[in-house]
Amino acid sequence: MPTNGAQEVQLIVTLNTVNGQVSVSGPIQNKILCYGLLEAAKDAVRDYVAKNQNRITLATPVPPVRL
Repeated sequence: MPTNGAQEVQLIVTLNTVNGQVSVSGPIQNKILCYGLLEAAKDAVRDYVAKNQNRITLATPVPPVRL
């Protein structure tokens, strides 16, 4: 959890493995923010090296966004 008054924004993408349906929750009304988060997530996945399966890979920081 962020400290010093910083805010956290989450974009959650979920796949239902039974029917293949994908759902997205988060600030989807802010398309620029969502697309930026998706690009950052793509970079994190692309750069991931499977050394430790339980480790969270952080993406390059995204500039602050006014909500």
